[in-house]
Amino acid sequence: MKKALIIGAGPAGCAAAHLLAIKGGWEISIVEKSKISGAGARTFVYGGHPFTFGPRHFLTENEKTFEYLNKYCPMRDCTEHEFLTYVDRDNSFYNFPIHKDDIELMPDKEKIYDELNSAELSKKKYAFFSRWSNHN
Repeated sequence: MKKALIIGAGPAGCAAAHLLAIKGGWEISIVEKSKISGAGARTFVYGGHPFTFGPRHFLTENEKTFEYLNKYCPMRDCTEHEFLTYVDRDNSFYNFPIHKDDIELMPDKEKIYDELNSAELSKKKYAFFSRWSNHN
């Protein structure tokens, strides 16, 4: 019997385990760092705005993917649905997922831009250091 170690019990890890189980002949182990499976079902804050990983809409134009997932986890067709997220602190709705174009509408846009610029500067410093260390 073959052995498979799957890292992560999110949708991809669970789908991989399921496909191997259907195929048969596999001893499957799934390792998940979280207490729960199904992706990072938790809320984070960026620029003062909460955003959630976890249970959410699954968007795809690939009919085979939709049919496969719908077979095991019935979903509704949301092609005509407008996706918005509400930020309580702002008392406003924004596109979901939040897009960079929405930042200009947010009351704490300066803080968000500062965080984005700081993150971009860190990436540039890392890229420069990587190029420099590869040449030396």
